[in-house]
Amino acid sequence: MNYQFRDYYIAQWSASFDIAMLKSAYNRAYEDVKDAKFPYAYRVFDIASFVRLYLASLEILPRKRVSLKDCAETLRLDVDRSKLHEALYDATLTTQVLMTVSDKINSTFQPYKSLCLT
Repeated sequence: MNYQFRDYYIAQWSASFDIAMLKSAYNRAYEDVKDAKFPYAYRVFDIASFVRLYLASLEILPRKRVSLKDCAETLRLDVDRSKLHEALYDATLTTQVLMTVSDKINSTFQPYKSLCLT
């Protein structure tokens, strides 16, 4: 099969921040290259926005930006604070947060319907 980048989603915590940082670094690295275009073409699912929206809808956490640690602890997940910001640990914790929230959501949570990956 011939897959295209647009056939996949990247699901990550605070995706908009990371993508902006990657674009900035790319643009600095290739500033002298004519017509250099950022090659990132995946669709992105920002888990942080999804989880924050869900927790705010339950009035558990405010709508403001809260950390992965705050969300995980609110969901009563074990958080090893000494490993926070290690890539593999954060990816694993993000997965646990997403799975926990996904298990709690039902069809009546309207914002979820528009965010579902199909």
